[in-house]
Amino acid sequence: MWMCVRGRWELSWAFPVGVAKEQPSMVVVQSRCAIQEHLYCSGLTLTSAQPQHTGSFRCRYRHKNRKQTSLYVYITGSQQPFVEVQTEIPDVVYMKEGEPLVFPCRVTAPHIPVSLVKEASSMRNNKTEL
Repeated sequence: MWMCVRGRWELSWAFPVGVAKEQPSMVVVQSRCAIQEHLYCSGLTLTSAQPQHTGSFRCRYRHKNRKQTSLYVYITGSQQPFVEVQTEIPDVVYMKEGEPLVFPCRVTAPHIPVSLVKEASSMRNNKTEL
C-alpha cells in the first residue's frame, strides 16, 4: 500500500492505535515535490500489510497540528475478522458519568456485522442495573 500527501509545510504521519511508528514494513519518505519545489511531499509505503494495520492513517503539518487529513484503511484478514482479538471475558471497561462509553471492537472489513450482546446475568452497581 502506498499513500502520498503534499502540502505547503513539512509533514508528519500518525498511525492507527497499536501500530508502531518504527517497523521494517513501513517506510516514510519526505521530499520536495518535483512539480512544484515550494511544496512538501510525504509518501508512506506499507509492505506486508496485516489486519492489525487497520485504522486511521493521518498526515498533518509538522508545526500546525490542527491542519490534517486522514484515511481509514481496512486490511482484511480471512482468518482474523477483528483487529484486536478479544477473549471471552473482556478487560475492564471504564465509564465516566456524562461521557460516552466506547467498547473496543474494530473489524478488518467494513461489511462485517458486529453486535453487542448482553449476558443473561446483569451486574448491579449502587442498585442501578447496568
